[in-house]
Amino acid sequence: MKDLVNDVVLVTGASGMIGSATCAAFLAAGAKVVAVGLDESIRQGAAYSGTAVDAYETDDFHYIRANLDDSAEIERVFMEAEEHFGTVSVLVNCAAIYRRTPFFDIDQDLLDQVFRVNVSASILCARRAAERMISEQVAGRIVNVSSTSSQQSDPVSVHYDTSKGAVDTATSAMAVALGPHGIRVNSVGPGEMIKSQETDDLRDPTSLSDFERRRIPLGRVATPQEVADVILFLASDLSRGVSGTTIWVDGGTLGTWDVLD
Repeated sequence: MKDLVNDVVLVTGASGMIGSATCAAFLAAGAKVVAVGLDESIRQGAAYSGTAVDAYETDDFHYIRANLDDSAEIERVFMEAEEHFGTVSVLVNCAAIYRRTPFFDIDQDLLDQVFRVNVSASILCARRAAERMISEQVAGRIVNVSSTSSQQSDPVSVHYDTSKGAVDTATSAMAVALGPHGIRVNSVGPGEMIKSQETDDLRDPTSLSDFERRRIPLGRVATPQEVADVILFLASDLSRGVSGTTIWVDGGTLGTWDVLD
């Protein structure tokens, strides 16, 4: 991925599993990376994704602690990123809230918070990034992180599933709006992941429950590094003709019917 050497990449949601792995992948590809997360440092995210902390020990990495639930933080994040490395050429919208909640327990506050972080922050970050890309004549790339939950729902994540459906629509809509400016917008949709649903422990990708075995034709869950590799592809010149689409990293899950346990 030598074409990423001159890129400045901003990754939101760096406190999480996919975000931290994505930061490490871009650093390994030679890019300068600005990570945005809720924690004091990248260490928590690194633990989630199983990434060695020394992957981030480089002058090409800068961490910003911010809560994108507050839209005012977005301008501060971009100003600090630009001051540190210059114009952001790649934006990865990975920040998200996932909280399993029975349908009849969803209230207005929870719904608003999920949509502020999962949808509004992604669109507002994309707008801020695109404004600078256009003014600096940068052929930018924006990668949103969706989920197979936008296509296959369950009874305790109606709010989350709906927000990810909005991310899918925003991806295609932003591709139409920004394509004339040379900016590509795509998304990646992970399915079941390597992190246990019950704990924060990582597991063997091939160690599946009976339900997962019926649901995932490939016979394994995805690792955060595999999702990061697809994000890297969508940010690279190898995908220069791709915009407005979602690549599913789900082992074939969306082709199956067995969605409820």
